[in-house]
Amino acid sequence: MWQQVLEKHQLTATLEEIFAYHQHNVMQTMLAHPNLTAMPSVERWLSWLHEQHIPIAVASSSPRALIDLIMDKTGLGQYFEVRMTGEEVTNGKPAPDIFLTTAEMIGASPSNCLVIEDSRNGVHAAKSAGMRCIGYRNPGSGNQDLSKADLQISSYDELWTLKDTLPFEGRLPSLSKLC
Repeated sequence: MWQQVLEKHQLTATLEEIFAYHQHNVMQTMLAHPNLTAMPSVERWLSWLHEQHIPIAVASSSPRALIDLIMDKTGLGQYFEVRMTGEEVTNGKPAPDIFLTTAEMIGASPSNCLVIEDSRNGVHAAKSAGMRCIGYRNPGSGNQDLSKADLQISSYDELWTLKDTLPFEGRLPSLSKLC
């Protein structure tokens, strides 16, 4: 994505400089926001997964400091058994490394994992890892192509209505029943 920004706007900065600048600004924004809250229905969804004893992990391209800050400020950190970031794998998204490593850490087979992803590269990485993927059309992520996802949603409320038909370790029906 950042390479496209550089080329489109003919910037002279390096990819590393642009990424560092962006991450710094995101961190400053998050730190300055006293009442950062999760998206609607996210906590209800995570709480339900936790009650079902379904392992929950976050696998994000964002730096660990940002993920930890968001988890702490929103109070959602309590639900995640694993937090994996792009800093901790050799190849970032769209390579499947981050998802494969995360699955291994929670002791799950990739085919038993369900990824919720809001980026084109993330959807590609999840599918390359052999995982099912729900594309979340996040207004904050731009109009990304999520067409390779098994299913697309616009809100976690939509996901909540589908929860009883989603696949979790073979205990629930396969995703094909959603289509």
